[in-house]
Amino acid sequence: MQKVANIIAAILALSLATRAGADCPLFDSGLQIGTVENDYLNEISGIAASRANTDVIWAHNDRGDSARIWALNIHGTHLGTYALSGAVNTDWEDIAVGPGPLENIDYIYVADIGDNYATRSSVTIYRLPEPAADANQYPVYEFLTGIDAIALEYPDGPHDAEAMMVDPLTKDIYIFSKENGAFRLYRAPYPQSTTSIKTMEYKGWFGWANDVSAADVSPNADMIVIRNDGGYGSLYLRPTAANLWEAFSSTQCYIPIEWEANGEAISFDAKACGYYTTSEGPYQPIFYYARQGICPPIPCDFDPDGAVDFKDLAVLFDSYLLSDPALDLAPPGGDGVINLLDIAFCSLYRM
Repeated sequence: MQKVANIIAAILALSLATRAGADCPLFDSGLQIGTVENDYLNEISGIAASRANTDVIWAHNDRGDSARIWALNIHGTHLGTYALSGAVNTDWEDIAVGPGPLENIDYIYVADIGDNYATRSSVTIYRLPEPAADANQYPVYEFLTGIDAIALEYPDGPHDAEAMMVDPLTKDIYIFSKENGAFRLYRAPYPQSTTSIKTMEYKGWFGWANDVSAADVSPNADMIVIRNDGGYGSLYLRPTAANLWEAFSSTQCYIPIEWEANGEAISFDAKACGYYTTSEGPYQPIFYYARQGICPPIPCDFDPDGAVDFKDLAVLFDSYLLSDPALDLAPPGGDGVINLLDIAFCSLYRM
């Protein structure tokens, strides 16, 4: 029944998107670009693509894990485990990258907001400066200190929630309640206190398909995506100079979401050229959904997954000394064969 409900909701959303016409951005269907390889990262409840560390994704497990986040690259390769000193994983449900107290520094926000029985008197958002990580690094273990704990309460009593995002323009934190057929939106305006519990602002009730499980806002703050744990997602466009919550009063745009067993993660990439999703469970696929007609193709991105990496260079090595116009890029116009010139050319684009 749940799958049928999601399909019906997706059809309704597609109808809305069709009426919106050119106002709704279009995205390709999901392309599997990797698989989560870390045995311990087996219940992913949130992902956030780094904007400072190229091709790095931050992720965390759901409740039951210790207070730690994980770094992986966009292909799922394990890059590191990062323990958050003083934090507690009561029920971590989402993660975001956004601005914070210090200018020109990206922060990671981890949302301890799950509350299945709606009994928690307050919830906590952990905030920390984003660590440096390289998409090709050997796995590291780091113990992070100086973690801010932002304690929040709802103005109308406890709610279960699985989705959180941070406005890149205002640094405000937003939490979505998890409900059938709708969500309530709550705002914790910047600056958020780290010394006392603050009451969030209620920003509205918005009709939606079913149980928001993840959310993200684009780096330039003009698009918002939300999803449920199946195969249904929506995008909202933020009107120019409008408050973020006003986007949810605009047209709901359909976005493709691959069917996932328990999908609770979505994140725009660093340039809003597309978004990633993945699901709970061991060794889950990572999907990428490229935005159509906005970001030009990257030379040598043969996958394509939005980045030039060792997988793309391997394509050239596999075709070495063969003739293939699609791979023969150097010199400009090609020279009739895949050779060292093509490998050197594509190495310049490797991220």
